[in-house]
Amino acid sequence: VMTIAIANGFISAWQIATTTVIQLNFKWSVQSSALLVGGIAFTPAFVSPALGKLSDRMEDRKILIGVTMVGILSSVLLFDYGTPIPYLIGCPLVFNAFSAQAVFALSLSTKVAFISEVDLVMRYVGCTTILRAGGYVLGTYLSMNDLATAFVAGMSALLLGTLLCYRRMVPN
Repeated sequence: VMTIAIANGFISAWQIATTTVIQLNFKWSVQSSALLVGGIAFTPAFVSPALGKLSDRMEDRKILIGVTMVGILSSVLLFDYGTPIPYLIGCPLVFNAFSAQAVFALSLSTKVAFISEVDLVMRYVGCTTILRAGGYVLGTYLSMNDLATAFVAGMSALLLGTLLCYRRMVPN
């Protein structure tokens, strides 16, 4: 459930920060930045079905570890290197990693809970959406490098938590 909360908060932070970074740091227009952010936000429509097919062959927990590692590595591209190229390459990777984390953590949360606890788990998942507000605050107030650092640290913590709980992430 915590993975879902953090991933959703990071999605919100990314949405706000990317719009600001593209406009202020890279001097793009409001229209161009909106088109970029909207376009990237649409990419999970293509990535998620591919990951869904992959989940037919691999366990969800392995995919969760993989997308978390992609998130860590691609977050490094979000630091300010003085050119927009690394940032523009990292954005779709990071956004899809966050989205896939939320999807596969949600999938796992219903599979690993006892049938009698699924409703309670889903209530907790619903409550985590409030953390999207925290993500908006992060995206608004953190600098480009600070937010990239937060993404790397947060994703690293999620990877550690996933690895520590790996044996427990099997369907009941």
